[in-house]
Amino acid sequence: MSLAFYFDHHVPLAITIRLRERGIDILTAAEDKLAMPIFLRRLFLNDLHHMFLYYEVQKGPRGTPEAFKKVVPDALSAEDWFRFHGRYSNGEKIAAEAGRR
Repeated sequence: MSLAFYFDHHVPLAITIRLRERGIDILTAAEDKLAMPIFLRRLFLNDLHHMFLYYEVQKGPRGTPEAFKKVVPDALSAEDWFRFHGRYSNGEKIAAEAGRR
C-alpha cells in the first residue's frame, strides 16, 4: 500500500520535497491549479482572507477574542454567522428560533 497526499499552499515546500524523496505520492494545490491568488481571496472572500492573515501573520489563536477582533473588527461569532446567512451550506434552512435564548 502506498501513501498519497494532497497538500494545500500552507504546507512548506521543503516538507513536500522531502516526502517525495522518500517515495510518497504528493499532489499540491498549485500543481492541481486550485490555489487561489491572494488578491482574489481578498476581493471576493474578505472574511476568509482575514482569517488566513490571522493564522499566517499571528500564527493562530494566541490570545483572546478581543485580540482577534482587533485584527478582524467585523468578524461574526459562529451563532451570528449562521443567523446572518440563515441556511446551512447544503441549503437547508436553519431552525431559527428553536434554540434561541
